[in-house]
Parts: sequence; structure tokens; C-alpha cells
Amino acid sequence: QQDFEKSAISNSEYAFDSSNLIEDAKFIYNGTSLTIKKNWRFRFTN
Repeated sequence: QQDFEKSAISNSEYAFDSSNLIEDAKFIYNGTSLTIKKNWRFRFTN
């Protein structure tokens, strides 16, 4: 399992492309745990 942590994102957008993941990943975003499935593409804007 791969873990990604990004505690704070400011003044920019953060694009996450999970198409290169070998397996589902656990993603921690501002203390919230999300499960990221392979081949998801999404973007946080702040």
C-alpha cells in the first residue's frame, strides 16, 4: 500500500493522477483519510 500525505495546500492547485499507482492508495488530505482507486483523476483547488 502506498501512502500520500499532503497536510496543507495553499496558493495553488494540486492535481493528483492515480493512473500510475500499482494498487489503491490511502491519501491523507487535511487530516481526512481518502481511499484512492487506480485510474482516478481529480484536482483540489484552494
